[in-house]
Amino acid sequence: MTSNPAADLTATANPHFAAQPGILEFRAERYMTELEELDMSAEQKTELLAALWQIMRSFVELGVSSDLGKEVLQRAGLLPPSTDEEDGIE
Repeated sequence: MTSNPAADLTATANPHFAAQPGILEFRAERYMTELEELDMSAEQKTELLAALWQIMRSFVELGVSSDLGKEVLQRAGLLPPSTDEEDGIE
């Protein structure tokens, strides 16, 4: 267990986020009320939130978009396949 899980979230390898300090800044206090009913210490809650934040942030940094979600749903047969024109492919 780290003494400050949020400390690892301040730097990123993605230059787009590095150029905008604070754009994806972790602030546990914003979400602590969501965990009030859990039988965990404040440190454990902060560590849990930091882990979830890092997962979400990684998706953002990887560029996960609605297009990817659409493709997954199409491959699963939950959406009809789109045409190249709909996707903007030339």
